[in-house]
Amino acid sequence: MVVETRGGLRYAYDAEAPTRKDRASLDRRPLRVELGAVAGSAGSCRLTLGGTEVVAAARLGAAARGEVLRCDVEVGPGAGGSSDAAAAGDAVARAVSPFLLTEALPKFAVDVRCAVARDDGGALVALVAAAGAALADAGVPLRDVPGAAAVAADAAGALLVDPTAAESAAAASELRVAAAPEAVAACAQSGAADAAAAAAALAAALAAAADVRDAVRAALAAAAAGDGRAKRGRAD
Repeated sequence: MVVETRGGLRYAYDAEAPTRKDRASLDRRPLRVELGAVAGSAGSCRLTLGGTEVVAAARLGAAARGEVLRCDVEVGPGAGGSSDAAAAGDAVARAVSPFLLTEALPKFAVDVRCAVARDDGGALVALVAAAGAALADAGVPLRDVPGAAAVAADAAGALLVDPTAAESAAAASELRVAAAPEAVAACAQSGAADAAAAAAALAAALAAAADVRDAVRAALAAAAAGDGRAKRGRAD
């Protein structure tokens, strides 16, 4: 990771993230994580993953009916892809909830509002990572920040980490995970895969999720190492 200051803000980025043109099957697309992207929020994150861009903003509210985390997703009119806003909000909440230290939030609930600006595949995993980053940026107590990734497989079982929308549409199966270093918080698969292929996809997805989590951590570390301005950090 490279850490530097630009315009008074601290950034961290992967200087050697592979481009979409030359990436290998197990390489993710270029990733950028920018904290403090939404003015007026307690914490926020803009995350781009190749041609996919999402934004998440977090705030604390009063607890209601036992809810701890509420997540709403809006899909922009020009987003493309096939994101289902209601289903995506539920999926993000299920994936991120295990990371919350709920015992530290006895009278509060956390609202995360997300938007999909562009969807060229991987919008759901980008939303999970952005929501976790926004919560951390807001100072919400977390066990860890979530990493998330998708892995597609063709009919022959060949894997492709972080597929584009076209690659997902052509895949025989796709696995999506949200994970911490020692546990899988959420896992969903579309399409059929035998046990060996599913195990290989899970191993690749966990490695890719760890890579995303490290990028979010780098952005948070860059913000923490800043000069006392409003919290900002970025990882590419």
